[in-house]
Amino acid sequence: ERFHKLVGADPMNVAGFEIANGTYPTFTAEASREYVLSGTSARFRPFVEAQAGVETLVRVGADLTLGSFGRGGLRMRDTVTGQRLPAIAGAAEAGTSLLLGADTAWVADSQYLPASLGYRLTDARSRLRAGVHWAAGRTSVFYGVTYLSPEFEAQPEGQLVGSFTWRHKF
Repeated sequence: ERFHKLVGADPMNVAGFEIANGTYPTFTAEASREYVLSGTSARFRPFVEAQAGVETLVRVGADLTLGSFGRGGLRMRDTVTGQRLPAIAGAAEAGTSLLLGADTAWVADSQYLPASLGYRLTDARSRLRAGVHWAAGRTSVFYGVTYLSPEFEAQPEGQLVGSFTWRHKF
């Protein structure tokens, strides 16, 4: 409230629009397979994901990786943006890769956007993403941008979200 007054903005009143405290055990499973496009360093990876818990959904999508960085490693998917970030190093520890992806989710239930607060979920929730991952020596940097389509009926437009990761091994 003090910050809003400092910058001359109206104070925010979120009373009645807060998510109740709670524990929401969540199970997420993803099935995928990576295909190397012959004669190139490009890799295509379709996937299907199911989640039950804080949000209950089914998601279908694909990722395309152009470049050698991260080959043979394990990547983990960021839950908000869908960007795939390295978790375990692969064979190619140096280089640059361009990552492109898209997916659509059908959400049955959401604790983040509860119907009790008046939210009506959209029929489908889509993400479109692109990112660049560069690595040399002991340092790697990732920057990506993701478009998130509206998540509920009253949301006037989608959102653009940036992702940044910097890693340096000491």
